[in-house]
Amino acid sequence: MSINRQHKDGVFTAYFGNLDRLRQLYSAATGEPVSPSAVITVNTLSDVLFMYWKNDISFMIDRLIILFVEHQSTLNRNIPLRMFLYGGRVYEKLLELRGLYRQKQIRLPRPLFFVFYNGSELMPDRWEERLSDAFEGSGSAGLELTVVFLNINAGHNEELMARCPALREYSQFIAKVRAVQAELTPEKPRQISEEAVTRSVKYCIEHNIMRDFLRENASEVVNMLFTEYNLADALEVAREEGREDAFEAARKIALADAQAEIRRAQAQWQAAEAQRQADKLQFARKLMQKGWDYAEIIETTGLDAEAVTALFGEAGFPL
Repeated sequence: MSINRQHKDGVFTAYFGNLDRLRQLYSAATGEPVSPSAVITVNTLSDVLFMYWKNDISFMIDRLIILFVEHQSTLNRNIPLRMFLYGGRVYEKLLELRGLYRQKQIRLPRPLFFVFYNGSELMPDRWEERLSDAFEGSGSAGLELTVVFLNINAGHNEELMARCPALREYSQFIAKVRAVQAELTPEKPRQISEEAVTRSVKYCIEHNIMRDFLRENASEVVNMLFTEYNLADALEVAREEGREDAFEAARKIALADAQAEIRRAQAQWQAAEAQRQADKLQFARKLMQKGWDYAEIIETTGLDAEAVTALFGEAGFPL
């Protein structure tokens, strides 16, 4: 498997971009086996609108279940909200526009949401967070989404690791990187260096840990881990030490990148909106040709009255 260099994948995402490992990952997370004949369809979002939102992994099994997976080395209370947005986008891509207007209920693959956590903060083997925790006020909500967090640090979730050797090897690799870094710089054990990753890659290849993946992607792994861990850690250290200048410099760089991405996203969004409008108009034309009346077409397609009036005028149909 070759790493996608067009996107800033982490090692976790790249490593599990393999169908056999995805089967293992599903079995580990759910405790349910996956038949070798099951059809695995990867639908990870690689270019989501709104800045840098890109989910780590999502894949569908026999069109019955969609597993949404995130890998986190830092705790983030907004994961349920992010999963909600990812899920909506993935389902939107799966469905055809006109299918939403059929009377017959559309059957959807069942979604499951998991986060594999291997940060430095001490956490239990398993915990859950819910989207409703973010809602203002008290009382029941009409929308819920539950994310299961699984701790994959060494020494945690042994039964889960037994079900997924690939996950155990990934955990061993990250633990080795951290251990080597702690030996190299005891005073700064969290700031992953190129040397620590390089040594760890060599050790793991020699000890049959992620061997094939690391042999094929050694240089990319060094770059990915260096980028993945060090930006977050540098910001955290800046906060802890009160180094507002360092934090502000990092914030400005991130803001400039975000603004450029927003402009790109806005252009994409406008193009997508134009395409959706064109699809609606095409659908409306077909309904009109089938004898649907003016009011029915407006109600079914969601088009405004002006657009439908123009369609009827183009075709010479009476309103």
